[in-house]
Amino acid sequence: MRNDNISSDGEKKYDPWGIPAENIYGHKKRLEFFIREIEKFRERKNITDRSALKILDVGCGTGVMITLPLASLGYSITGFDVSAPSIAKATEINIYDNARFCNEDFMLWEDNEIFDVIICSEVLEHVPSTAEFLKKTEKLLKRDGIIIITVPNGYGLFEVESFLWKLALRVFGEKKMRRLDEFMYIWMRRLRRYLRLRQIDFQDSSKLGSCDSATMSTDEKHIIFFTYGKIRKIISNTGLKITRSGKNCFIAGSFSHLLFRFFPSIIKFNTIVADFFPPCLTAGWYFVCEKKG
Repeated sequence: MRNDNISSDGEKKYDPWGIPAENIYGHKKRLEFFIREIEKFRERKNITDRSALKILDVGCGTGVMITLPLASLGYSITGFDVSAPSIAKATEINIYDNARFCNEDFMLWEDNEIFDVIICSEVLEHVPSTAEFLKKTEKLLKRDGIIIITVPNGYGLFEVESFLWKLALRVFGEKKMRRLDEFMYIWMRRLRRYLRLRQIDFQDSSKLGSCDSATMSTDEKHIIFFTYGKIRKIISNTGLKITRSGKNCFIAGSFSHLLFRFFPSIIKFNTIVADFFPPCLTAGWYFVCEKKG
């Protein structure tokens, strides 16, 4: 069986940690977008040693989605998050000398270190002032560095599903929704057997131990809702220019996850078809940015 994390010459790409396989949210597609852009930057700057490349992951959570997979490639990376429980868990499971974690209010953080690459993934929708946050981020970036930003479509299917899921939790309660999850898990596996499809078990990497979540924070509410035009305008107004952009997936959310998690062909199609849709019909967007001038 082919391992998607092994290149054709047998070299291991990265340890997947929280993303052992693609999911309905397009998390693997997003991670590999980061890796491609970082590698392009490294080659352009003629940096031969990956450990010489300094990366900051703002809003890293427990590190399992981005920080630790990138650390497995040898980059020198700092994970930063305001959630103390998330950083405690990230520190506990970290096995890399080239990765470190910091728990502090990002806007109050004072550090003389500057970075080649700053990742700000699924963070801006949680902060009250996007412009001020990006200005702070820009100050920590080297003159010729890059910032990679990802945000959800504030008016897309992901936000619709999130609203409906929270509504269902309020109406039916967490216990009944957990039972629904278990019911769908059993019957979707039975459906695969009925269709004579290979059984799939999307268990997280063994390195995770008891940590199977991207964050330990209990406050993950979105307070800013972006359109494609709005986020591009904000980025441009904060002294950054967008050099490349990308789209995440078409559908995303808890209900979609329940329905399609055992059907990788649908999940793959979900990430591919988004590239052909206009931005307003996709679940989220990626932006690679540089300083102007």
